[in-house]
Order: sequence, then C-alpha cells, then structure tokens
Amino acid sequence: MFDDETSLKLNTGDTVYTNDIIIDMIDNNIFDEDLMEIARILSIHNIGVKYNSKLGNTVFGETVIDNNGKATIELNPILIQRLSTRYASRAFIHEIVHAITDNALFSPSNLYERSFQESNKKIYNIFNRLFPEELYTRIDDMYGLKNEAEFASEFITNRDFRSILYKKAQELDNKRFNSILRNFVNKISKIFINKSILKSNIEKLNDYEKSFNDLLLNKTPIKSGQVIDNIDLWKAVIAYSNNKLSEDSIFDNFKTLSRQIDNIKSAPYVHIVP
Repeated sequence: MFDDETSLKLNTGDTVYTNDIIIDMIDNNIFDEDLMEIARILSIHNIGVKYNSKLGNTVFGETVIDNNGKATIELNPILIQRLSTRYASRAFIHEIVHAITDNALFSPSNLYERSFQESNKKIYNIFNRLFPEELYTRIDDMYGLKNEAEFASEFITNRDFRSILYKKAQELDNKRFNSILRNFVNKISKIFINKSILKSNIEKLNDYEKSFNDLLLNKTPIKSGQVIDNIDLWKAVIAYSNNKLSEDSIFDNFKTLSRQIDNIKSAPYVHIVP
C-alpha cells in the first residue's frame, strides 16, 4: 500500500505524516473512486503515523492521543502485509478519520468540536433506535452503529452506510431528516475544513467545503458502488477472539473479504434530495 520509502521509515520506527502519504497514494491511484474525494480532503491534515506490531492479529489500527491532545495513528504492519491494497487503503482512511473525530468526540477543545460532538450523539441515538441491535447486527453494513466513534468514522468514509441511513430517513419523514442530516454534515465539515487548518490555502475553503458536503450527502457521482459484505470477516474475528478459530483461518477470511472488494458491482446510492 505504501511506497518503498514510506515503508522503510515505518519499519524502522520512524513517524510518517498523513498528508505526504495520502498525496503519494492519490498520485499512484491507490484509492477506490468513492474514496478519492475524502482522501483529497484528508490530505490537508497532518497526523503522525507509526507501526505497532503489538496490535494483535485482527486490529488494523488505533488512534493514540497524548496529554496535549495530539493524535498519532498506530497501524498493524502484519495486517498491512497480508491484506489487499484495496482493503488496507480503505481501513487506513477510516483510521485517519478516527484520529480527527475521536479527539472532537472525547476531548472537544473548541466550538466546532463541541458542536460536532453534540450533533453526532444526537444522530447516532436516532439511528441506533431506528435500527435496533436485536434486528440489525453491528458486524456487517451496520458496523457504524456499534458506538458513537464508529458512527462518525463510518458515516464519513462509507457511502453504503450513509445510503442506508438516507433511505431510512426518506421512508420516515424526508423533510425533518433532511434538515437534521444536513446540519450534521455541516458540523462535520467545520472540524475537517476551517481557516486554521487550511492556513495558506484559505482561498480554497469554499471549494473544499462544497465538495466535502456533496460527498457526505452522496451527491458526488461515481462510476460504481462498493458492495462489501463483510459479515463473514466479522464472524471470523469474533470466533478468533473466542479462541474458536485458528490464526490461519482468520487470515483466510481476510483474503476472502479482499477478493469481495476486488469484485466491484454496480449499486444505486440514496442521497439527500435537494
């Protein structure tokens, strides 16, 4: 997934930064089409990335926040080597979003972050009730409802997950939910794109904000949808954690998921109606 220079630095214990990594990955066409826009937005952020070989056999990465509120992403080199580039790149984007949103959710330090924290909690609680856990497992397409942190990251990075939520919103009360969801998207934009982040690129603020909002409202057109059924993977992860599945078997399931991702199928997406 990473180029040779980045891999060498990570393998020798150095910290590499997300903006350099993402720009290189964009240039090399690593990301799927539905992730290209979010990758472009994330490239303006500068978060440290390190390898941590002690994350185990099923955790791709985690965010560590120091006492000063600075986030570092720790990635699992074992899984990066074993997973397909396609799957690993999606997981990497997911972890970068966590590094930004987790700080806002658990230690908000400004008005933007506190506003996002409140809005995320409200939206999560609404959809968590609409999709009760006893009917909708949290290990497949509804993984975003596992908790508030996963909701934020999945909402931002997973077009299929957003489509499910938008469809439910349209079924119930389109106007009311349109307003709530648009407000939520605006809150997200403020913590990802603002004057303090853009700095010298302040003239691009409106361009970034509009494209990011269109992305989150599923208005950004793409050629094909990503239909990824990862329930088999998560069943394997659970079985492994309960000592019911061997390490080799868990990696076989990761490979199966990677093949599923490689076989992209066309799929319609539900978006917010203007």
